[in-house]
Amino acid sequence: MKLKSLSRPLVVALLALATGFAICVSSASAEDETQRKQDWQHQYSTVIAGAANAEARVEASRKALRKARQRDRLKGDHRTKVLAELDEAEREVEKARALLDKFPESARRAGIPPGWLREVEDRQIHNES
Repeated sequence: MKLKSLSRPLVVALLALATGFAICVSSASAEDETQRKQDWQHQYSTVIAGAANAEARVEASRKALRKARQRDRLKGDHRTKVLAELDEAEREVEKARALLDKFPESARRAGIPPGWLREVEDRQIHNES
């Protein structure tokens, strides 16, 4: 009889301890998940911004090329420099677009919910408006 009376408080104490541990683990897990979400969203924002910057660089290079052609200054070293800049900018855009295209698949393979990436896209659209 005494053993039963001792084991009941022990069981209650162990359950309370286990519940407290589960709450702590759950809280830590939620914090880790929040951090993971922020990290992936930051990476995706960076990739999107990189693609936008690369496209802006191409547009600036094309504008410089048009101006040089209009002024008939597209000769010799200047021509080589302007065309090289445009070529480099176009390669950069190709790389940025490829990275942007591959990012959602990488996120999916890492178990990232697609909604996390859509939140970033929605913010980008909202910021552009």
